[in-house]
Amino acid sequence: MFSKHPFTKKCAKRQKLVLVNRFYAPDVSATSQILTDIAEALSDGGELVSVFASRMSYDGKSTFPKYETINSVQVYRVWSTRFGRHTNLGRLVDYLTFYIAITVRLSFFVAPGDILVAKTDPPVLSIPLGVVARIKRVKLVNWLQDIFPEVAVQLGFGRSSSFPIRALRYLRNRSLRHAAMNIVIGARMAEKARKLQVAPEKIAVIGNFVDDQFILRSEEHSSSLRKAWGLKESDFVIGYSGNLGRAHDLDTMLDTAERLLDSPQFVFLFIGGGALHSQLQSEVKRRGLTNIVLQPYQPRSKLHESLALPDLHWASLEPKLEGLIVPSKIYGIAAAGRPLLMIGDPNGEVGRILSDYPFGKCVPPGDHAQVEAFVRSIQRDPSQSIKMGRLARQFIDDQASSEKAIANWKSLIERIRTLD
Repeated sequence: MFSKHPFTKKCAKRQKLVLVNRFYAPDVSATSQILTDIAEALSDGGELVSVFASRMSYDGKSTFPKYETINSVQVYRVWSTRFGRHTNLGRLVDYLTFYIAITVRLSFFVAPGDILVAKTDPPVLSIPLGVVARIKRVKLVNWLQDIFPEVAVQLGFGRSSSFPIRALRYLRNRSLRHAAMNIVIGARMAEKARKLQVAPEKIAVIGNFVDDQFILRSEEHSSSLRKAWGLKESDFVIGYSGNLGRAHDLDTMLDTAERLLDSPQFVFLFIGGGALHSQLQSEVKRRGLTNIVLQPYQPRSKLHESLALPDLHWASLEPKLEGLIVPSKIYGIAAAGRPLLMIGDPNGEVGRILSDYPFGKCVPPGDHAQVEAFVRSIQRDPSQSIKMGRLARQFIDDQASSEKAIANWKSLIERIRTLD
């Protein structure tokens, strides 16, 4: 599956589809997985696909080779510093060195007629790549997983009125408006993009997705994995899977876990890591939360098992970040046919989905009573869980299948090729 593939002049003679993100397979991060699926699907469809990423892994523990071919996709990795996600200064230096390296490298790689797709890791990647696109006369497509610097401002990293933020916002807006297309991952995000005065015809909504042919709805709860992690078959497991970052609400579920300490049938399972993971560990110890189990990120090959294990999943997004971020972990939860407890804005992206396909409940942050009542109702009535699981999978099949998303991508790329 993996083979070394040095850059050759032959590659430069054909129109290329070039996708850029800091992480790519075999990295296990969410942005890497969705990019890998899209790159391989477009390559299978006849596109000459190249991916540019960094050599570091999301967790900072691995280094990947400079050149590979992975399932017919050419993968080129540039050098950047590797301070990791532990400090804001280290992360900023990692971003800056990646910006410089990727800009220089792509300036020599892309050619007129190519399509250059920029994801938003690192943030505002569209700014330097917009310069490359104009100089090299290639078509820039921005694939927005979040809207920065607004996210940073909402999380307390800078003031909206400060010169650096205003300058970034101006340059970002310019790069979005001059792009051939901007792909957003939700309707609320499309609303935000239009407010930035991006032309409606330059905005396309294509949601993220999971491999819903691999992650299948199951009424089984991963008995072998439960046993390996010390969980009983009789436990009612409330699970969280993936990155636990600053955009997420942690306190509501910690408070709920504390309220349920005297109900030993309830167990809270956290799978993954993220910026709030150390806070989670500290709070578990400080509060004496013996009903919380922590496990690391799981390889993609085990995702179908780890998502099937919980009886109920929860996800969250701070309401102030609606339209700036979409919690894409809901697609894996729905594919596995599990009920969802969303901590966030009931009128947000996920709240709207749950109104149309009620496979769970959206509860505002801090509403512990409503959270506890919902958890207990699902535990008491297994038939309710089964019904919600079916609705969850119906949502995937109707609205969010990988087949539909990939077809939308292929159609959009064909359309972009015809643009002047």
